[in-house]
Amino acid sequence: MADERRRVSSRRAEYERRHKQKMRRLRNRTIIIVAVLLVVVLFFWLVVSAFKGCTSGCSKDKPQISTAPVAATQPSTENKKKTATADEFPTSKSLTFDAPNIEDDGSDGVMDGSLYVWNKSAFELFYGNDELAATYADLMNTAANKLGSDIKLYSMIVPNHTEMGLPARLKNTENGANTLSQADYIRSAYNGMNSSVQPVNVYNALSSHCNEYIYFHSDHHWTGLGAYYSYAAFMEQIGKTPLDLETCEGDVIDGFTGSFLKLVTSGVSEDSVEYWKFPYDAPMTITSSSGEKANYDSPYCSYAEGGDYTYSVFIYGDNPLTVIKSSSDNADDEKILVVHESYGNALIPYLTNNFSEVYAVDFRDWTGSIKDFCEENDITNVLFLNGVMSSATTVQVDSMKGIL
Repeated sequence: MADERRRVSSRRAEYERRHKQKMRRLRNRTIIIVAVLLVVVLFFWLVVSAFKGCTSGCSKDKPQISTAPVAATQPSTENKKKTATADEFPTSKSLTFDAPNIEDDGSDGVMDGSLYVWNKSAFELFYGNDELAATYADLMNTAANKLGSDIKLYSMIVPNHTEMGLPARLKNTENGANTLSQADYIRSAYNGMNSSVQPVNVYNALSSHCNEYIYFHSDHHWTGLGAYYSYAAFMEQIGKTPLDLETCEGDVIDGFTGSFLKLVTSGVSEDSVEYWKFPYDAPMTITSSSGEKANYDSPYCSYAEGGDYTYSVFIYGDNPLTVIKSSSDNADDEKILVVHESYGNALIPYLTNNFSEVYAVDFRDWTGSIKDFCEENDITNVLFLNGVMSSATTVQVDSMKGIL
């Protein structure tokens, strides 16, 4: 009993340590967001000032933005063909992006600090453009050149809640959220990647489930369900059978108070974090920045509680290096490395259904060479998984370049 109490106490102490680490990252993220917003506000002020000084020869026509509801569409299957070689990879020209048909009660939202609040959800605005998309595409092309033809390279850019939860009438309108199209940005980024990079289109999977609980109301992350739909789309694209959630045991933690609640004064709902325990063993090893290793029976933190850090239920939060081994009958002998930030945390565990070993490096903390790491561990698949905000943030892209 004494040993068990010490073990539980040790794990709780580790969980609290990771919570404090998460708080520091959220504080840094807030500083970056505020800095970017100040730059954007200054830019728009300069543009508005320039227009005010125009002579009669300046055009004053504004682009017409339709506020009509988006017609419901079925997710495209063009991007789901099974692939085996780089020559068969789908390109951006073969990918389609189906607009989400978001349920709309007709109510108005409000800007609250740097966020837009509507229907008790907070939304992070997006300002990515073609130039930033080209920068991210160049990163992927560089990664492909570094890794070589023996490694399959995949790129998954995940749209955020603003794209999938805010009605079209409230996007980029005078009285709504001044946010840009993430579909256009993702398409532009994928279009700039060469044939050695396989783009993973999870946009349609999320669009077709946009009215389900796939993003949190009070936090910038997606839910375990949103991550699952994207994982399933990835597996279908590469010819593997996705995990069946019917075979898993679901669990839920209530009272998640996400990062947005610290940034807004308007009413935003608290959240619940749902996850699924697999019908097979998936032991996990985490390596800290100091090189210390910690072993766990599962990729899910059963000690997670409601509060600021409930998202840490997924792979115990942000870690430089995470390794999960699988006993799933569906897992083949292939190994996969996921290069990610916190968006990847919720998706990574599902990969154990299809790969015998899953490696994950958080590029913000891990140091090393991806190519050397793959060679040392016989890894033949690499997935860059990033939320759309990270892919369009220069600091994040530079961090990824550092491990190539």
